Amino acid sequence: MKLSFRFILFIALIALIEIVLTAPFASSQAADKFNDTQRQEIDKMIRSYIMENPQVILDAVQRMQSQAEEGKKDLAKKNLVTSRDKLLNDPNSPTSGNPKGDVTIVEFFDYRCGYCKRVVPTLMKAVKDDGNVRVVYKELPILGPKSVVASRASLAVWKLAPEKYEAFHTALMANKGSFSEFKIHSIASNLEIDGNAVIKSMKSDSIEADLGENHALAQSLGISGTPAFIIGNELVPGAVDLETLKGLIKKARGS
Repeated sequence: MKLSFRFILFIALIALIEIVLTAPFASSQAADKFNDTQRQEIDKMIRSYIMENPQVILDAVQRMQSQAEEGKKDLAKKNLVTSRDKLLNDPNSPTSGNPKGDVTIVEFFDYRCGYCKRVVPTLMKAVKDDGNVRVVYKELPILGPKSVVASRASLAVWKLAPEKYEAFHTALMANKGSFSEFKIHSIASNLEIDGNAVIKSMKSDSIEADLGENHALAQSLGISGTPAFIIGNELVPGAVDLETLKGLIKKARGS
């Protein structure tokens, strides 16, 4: 039976939508409903339509990408809620500020990240000016092996001498060169921390596990760069200025 032009066009458009917006398996099932001649006509129609209207494909792909991004954002929001205890109360994550603060700032950072270094004074001033803010540090070394060295050392100091962590963290952020075990040992010794103990501890499996958990947590929240802050119910990527940071603290306190 010869198919009408309008029917072929209709079927072609349906097949096109299936090809672009559904899995190949579903499209294969749809194609099985037609005989060889019909499939050839449909295929010809699809090809012709695509050639004459390429924007349809681009629009469909963009819509799929937009839907995928929205899905990721929705999932990240859900994970922000379900991961709250891990974000705020993990004993393996260093803390500073007021331990009883009514607002907690969680920062994901990398010691070799220029923006992370730039935001340190801003964060410290906001915490000092407020007096009722707690900070949780999430090591997220994403800028290469030297970043991992620094993060391992920092977590080692947290385990060995937690009262020295903030000073060590600040010193690492102020460092303008690369990181090596020699540099780590020197910084630790200058702060009266046992450098040999730090070097030994930073190679432990437990610290490797801590970093792995931080990476997994960041991924679940859609965090792919540093710095990234979580303040109240807000996930804020990038370095923020003092006014913005204080505003976010105020908003979190009111929520």
